[in-house]
Amino acid sequence: MKTKNKIYNVSEELNQVFGAHGTESRKEAECQAWEEYNAQILLDARKQSGMTQSELAEKTLAESLVMKCVVAVDWGAIVS
Repeated sequence: MKTKNKIYNVSEELNQVFGAHGTESRKEAECQAWEEYNAQILLDARKQSGMTQSELAEKTLAESLVMKCVVAVDWGAIVS
């Protein structure tokens, strides 16, 4: 038995579920969606590289500290 596919307007569905563009509820939903999207990208990249969560945390912390030092040194040169 064949069933007919129901076609619907995705924009209308999003507006009903999350509110219209510009509303606070829509902004929160979009922010959460981006956070989940970025988290999945990071998870996939970490797994593909064969890193554990601990290794990633150590590497990220080390790189973050290096960047802070570089910015501080550069900022000091600009301010001087």
